[in-house]
Parts: sequence; C-alpha cells; structure tokens
Amino acid sequence: MYIDLQKRTKKISHPLMYIVGDTEKKDFPLILTIGREPNYGDVLTDDIGIIDVDEFSAMKGGVWVTAYTQFAKQYFGAQGSSGVLKKLCFKKNSSPIVFTNAFPMGIPNETADKKAIRAELIDRIPKHINNLFSKDLIKRVMLVVQHGTDSSEPSTLATKLIKEKCGELNLAYCSTAFFYNGNSAKIQTSLEMESSTIRVIFDEFNEY
Repeated sequence: MYIDLQKRTKKISHPLMYIVGDTEKKDFPLILTIGREPNYGDVLTDDIGIIDVDEFSAMKGGVWVTAYTQFAKQYFGAQGSSGVLKKLCFKKNSSPIVFTNAFPMGIPNETADKKAIRAELIDRIPKHINNLFSKDLIKRVMLVVQHGTDSSEPSTLATKLIKEKCGELNLAYCSTAFFYNGNSAKIQTSLEMESSTIRVIFDEFNEY
C-alpha cells in the first residue's frame, strides 16, 4: 500500500540530516551515517535538524544510541558506551556523527510492508542522493557508514549511488549491519576496517 504523505491531514516534517548543537558551525571532520528511512510518516525536508539533547539523553535504544555505542567502542575500547560519548559531545555542544537516510521518504514504523513502499521510491532515489551529497557538511565528511542495506532493488540502487559519490569525493565507505545493538559484533567487525579513520576523526574532534 502506497502512503501519499502529501495527503496527510497533519503534515510533520523530517530533516534531511540530524546533527548535535553547533556542529554545523565548526570545522572538525565528520562521519556520515546513512540508514534506510525515518521510522515516521514524515515529509522529508531539505533542512539540517538539531537533535534534542534532553530527548537523546533519555534514549536507551534506537539507531542514534546504537551509533554512539558502536563508535564509542571503536574510540574508547570495548568498554566504550553511548553514555560516555554523549557526555563528551554534549559538553562540546557538537558531534562528529551526522545522521541521514538513503531513501527520500519516512515510513511509519508500524507499516507492515515497507518493502513495497520503498520499491515505489526508486525513481526518486538518485535525486535524493545527489542532493544529500551536495550539502556543505559533506565537505567535512571523512567516512560514510551505511547500515541496514539488503539485496532489494531500492537498497542496491541507493548503495551503488552512495558508493559512487564516495568514490568521486574520495571518502572512505563502510557498510555495516543495521544499527541495532543486538548486531554489535557484526557492526564492530565492519567498523574495524576503518578504525584508523574513525580514530583520526574523534581525535580531531576531542582536541577541538
């Protein structure tokens, strides 16, 4: 079943990217994490959204928490946690981790057949990826981490286009299992391939 977001009675917007605090005003290097789509029936905007620190602080799970947990393990060691990394980032009111998505539309988490909806987005994916990689923040990205890819046509297309953009811009690329802490071992195995780049990014951020 196709969900036409333009016909929603109450439209809610979702930014193209999410960052912490003053990240956009700084110049330290960034990690661009690319998921599938927002888990809400939102209209995707072209904006840079600011993460609500209080809300994020209270989160115990989800993609954002998993990302912070997994990168903390890479930087601080096996005992690294999302809490430790959040504390560092919130103190600096900025973060090297930027969140975005490969697909150009949010899909409510309760939707039974997300695959069918994603299949209808194929024609919109190239424009979305081109737009995403045209943003000023991309100039600071050193590493792109795409998570949750699969063998479906829309995912394959998005991954191909993202890899091409990384090649054009000379950005390191890494693909991992979906950002869910239950996938921690698999995610760490993938991130380990880019551990030196991750350390450089966080060292520069930590010294900023």
